[in-house]
Amino acid sequence: MNLFWLNIFCILLLLRVVFESFGCWFLYLFAVYALEGRALVFFDSTGFGFVVVDGKKHGDLLVVGGRVVERELDVVKREFGTSHAVRESEVALLYKGKPEFILVGNGQDGVLEVDERFFEAAKRVGAQVTVLPTPKAILEFNLLSRNRRVNALIHVTC
Repeated sequence: MNLFWLNIFCILLLLRVVFESFGCWFLYLFAVYALEGRALVFFDSTGFGFVVVDGKKHGDLLVVGGRVVERELDVVKREFGTSHAVRESEVALLYKGKPEFILVGNGQDGVLEVDERFFEAAKRVGAQVTVLPTPKAILEFNLLSRNRRVNALIHVTC
C-alpha cells in the first residue's frame, strides 16, 4: 500500500477511536465525507497491456469516485471492432460525482481515439479533460488526485 494512503488510513482510524470515545460519530463521518470525491487510488506503474494500481495489476480501467472499474473490452470490441474506442456509457460514468478533471490515458503510444463527446460533456459539467499517453496520464493522476476530484480512463495497450 502506498505510504500516503497508509497515513490517511491511520489518521481516519485515530479519528474514529477519538470520536467514538467521545460519542462524536458525526465528526468522524464528516472527516470521511471530506475525503469523498478524492481518489483513493494510486498508480504504481504501467507497461504494454497493464497498469499497476495499489500493487494490483489491471488491464484497461476507469477510475470513478476513487474506485477502480475494469473496462468491458469485449463489449467495446463488439461495438466498435477495436478496443481503441470509448463507449457512451463509459463517458457518462466518467462524469459521475462532478469531477474537476477527467484524465484519459490514451495508451502507451497514444492510439485510443478520444472524440468530441468527452469535450461536450466537459463543458456541461465544468470539468477539464486532459488526454495524455498512459505513462504520463498516471503520473498526472497521482499528482492531481491528492487534492482534486479526478476521474480517469486508462487504456494500456497501443
